[in-house]
Amino acid sequence: MIKIAFFIFLVGIIAIIRIWYLFMNEKTTIRNAIFWTFLWIIVGIGIVVPNSINWVSYKIFRMTNKLFFIPIFGLLILLILIYNISISQKRNERRVTKLIQEIAMLNFKFEKENNLKEQNEEKHNFHSDD
Repeated sequence: MIKIAFFIFLVGIIAIIRIWYLFMNEKTTIRNAIFWTFLWIIVGIGIVVPNSINWVSYKIFRMTNKLFFIPIFGLLILLILIYNISISQKRNERRVTKLIQEIAMLNFKFEKENNLKEQNEEKHNFHSDD
């Protein structure tokens, strides 16, 4: 049991280092880094001090059995993650829509300029033939 706890604790430390590395390289947001750091700290405390799970489950949530608390806590974390993913997805949809509109406007402007150039060239060629 101690080996598994040590392994999970080590994975948590590596995950925290990795998320802050991603933040420093601007590959993730501060909000995301804080969320994952907080989550892994909670997991680490639960592994190092197993009685803390009993204390939190009883004192804060009035649950006497930690076997019910852990799945409920996991579901809560999953719901938070799903919410964050859906918000990010909606934001990305808005960004893509804006980019598509900008590209369409640039294409329209480019085509309009090309048509004007072609018309000017045709006029110039028509007058030079006379």
